[in-house]
Amino acid sequence: MKHLFKTAYCLLLLAAAGCQKYDDHELWDELDRHARRIADIEAWQDRVENNITALQQLVDALQERRYITGVSEFTTPEPGGYDVGFSSGAPIRIWNGAK
Repeated sequence: MKHLFKTAYCLLLLAAAGCQKYDDHELWDELDRHARRIADIEAWQDRVENNITALQQLVDALQERRYITGVSEFTTPEPGGYDVGFSSGAPIRIWNGAK
């Protein structure tokens, strides 16, 4: 009989503990922060890849003895940068880095 009461008491405690509402708000906030960080890193990666391409075009222009015809600054879209024109070929765009 004692075992029956102990078992019933344990089941009652487990049922009461299982009925509490679980708050996962902090987990969702953390997931949102990670999603924003990933989006920022992907945007940064795109800018870096564009800068690497632009630098390769600069090296190619130097090797082909092309010269720079003009440099103009742009501020939009963020973070801004410079458009560099050459004597032959399309201009390249170099983006500013962020602090």
